[in-house]
Amino acid sequence: CGCLTTFASWNAQMVRMIDGTDTELGPQVAPALFGYLIGICAACYCFSMGRIIHSLISSIHQQNHDVVPDAEEDLDEEDAIIDNNFQSTRHGRGTTVNAWSDFHAMFLASFGLPLLVVILMTCFLVGALFYEIPFYQEIVLEACVVPLGALTRWKLAKFNQRGHKLIPWRLSDATINSISWIPMGTLAANIIASVLSLLFKAISVRYLSDYNEPWISQFLPALETGFCGSLSTVSTFVKEIFAMGRPYQSFHYASGSLILAMLLGLLIFSPVVRS
Repeated sequence: CGCLTTFASWNAQMVRMIDGTDTELGPQVAPALFGYLIGICAACYCFSMGRIIHSLISSIHQQNHDVVPDAEEDLDEEDAIIDNNFQSTRHGRGTTVNAWSDFHAMFLASFGLPLLVVILMTCFLVGALFYEIPFYQEIVLEACVVPLGALTRWKLAKFNQRGHKLIPWRLSDATINSISWIPMGTLAANIIASVLSLLFKAISVRYLSDYNEPWISQFLPALETGFCGSLSTVSTFVKEIFAMGRPYQSFHYASGSLILAMLLGLLIFSPVVRS
């Protein structure tokens, strides 16, 4: 889910609308700010819906696995034996069905999905190498750099509980305690990905707009979408907003991340495309 959602592309689109240099309508500050607002609201709403669905599925699963009460004490010995045999047979069948369902799920996860990925990548490679279709060339390059972004974010996530280690200067114990609630790893991943995404986009718009060399012209867009997209995450970002203990912390973390990404993005994007 972290790679499926992308903070960097969302922020890049809003920054491009604010700058307006490479858009047909020019600067669109109000729609861009509304885009930030509707984006964070939609993400939070979807996360809430996911929690509700999880609760419903857990409730149904629990009801299907409730243990049947033991036989009443007033049953005679023969009825008790018959009842116990029936319950054992029923529970045994239930265990077999559950085991079979678990086997299907494991098979799909272990073989079905990887096989589908291999088939899709084979089709993309054929389109990229033999037919030289630019779209497929970009997808192949993105598939090569996506793992790098995901691994980088995984490494940065280790600093969520000890974010002060990302700060190059020494901090006092009081300062460390005051910022310990901030998930510095996710924040760093989203900000770095946002800055790099806009840098790659600015270079493409300013210097490579008329460059049509196969593979080379798709390299920066692949880095922008593949590496930066998998490095940043909206799903983890929203999950952390909900997990914070106090409402003001959630507000400061959400608004601070968006504002910082927007300002740094404008600082990187605008000078390059306007030069």
